[in-house]
Amino acid sequence: MWLAGSEPETPEVLRMNTIAQQIRELRGLAPAELAERYEQLFGKPPRIRNKAFLQRQVAWKLQERALGGLSEHARTR
Repeated sequence: MWLAGSEPETPEVLRMNTIAQQIRELRGLAPAELAERYEQLFGKPPRIRNKAFLQRQVAWKLQERALGGLSEHARTR
């Protein structure tokens, strides 16, 4: 029996923690660093260099890669 709050973390929980940590780290990056990260993830430079936009796009791509993105049904809508 596990004490409350001491249950071993599952791989899914660990993966979510890693994604959350990466997204938190995005907040501390300068727009130029975010643009570099965007280019690494998307394979092309961003058209817009707005910090908030780049944070959202990079966070979305990190989540997509880790969790699989949208379902086929959602993509066809």
